[in-house]
Amino acid sequence: TRPPRPVGEPFLTRGLWARIAGYAVMLTIPVLACFAVALGPLGLDASEAVTVSFLVLALGQLAHVFNMAAPGAPLLRNEVSRNGWVWGALALCVLLLALAVFVPPLRRVLGTTLLDARSWALVAAGSVAPFVLGRAWALVERARRRARASG
Repeated sequence: TRPPRPVGEPFLTRGLWARIAGYAVMLTIPVLACFAVALGPLGLDASEAVTVSFLVLALGQLAHVFNMAAPGAPLLRNEVSRNGWVWGALALCVLLLALAVFVPPLRRVLGTTLLDARSWALVAAGSVAPFVLGRAWALVERARRRARASG
């Protein structure tokens, strides 16, 4: 429904680079924060803290897939959430991550460790953070566009 971009326009525009950088920050901050919480208040050892941050990064990227919908698209009814292949890929990735933590030979090779309930709660909170931050950012961008259009 949109016309093609002009021939001389770069594929990744300045605005897209800004979005990429913004999404990178939205993924990085929760990973580093969870790593710090794991080492500090939770008192986990280094290998447990690395496992927490690895899982937060991996699961956060999976949750972040839903931020890739078109601006203004509904949360659950968009081109990403309607794609069955996306759901299949997400399920496969979660299975592979579970194997990396729960299967002893893989755990040894990958250097992951078993986590307690507090650590899993931290992983869950950190993993949804990029999605929540992305949705908040989308709301701010939408309000900014409306303000520009009306003013």
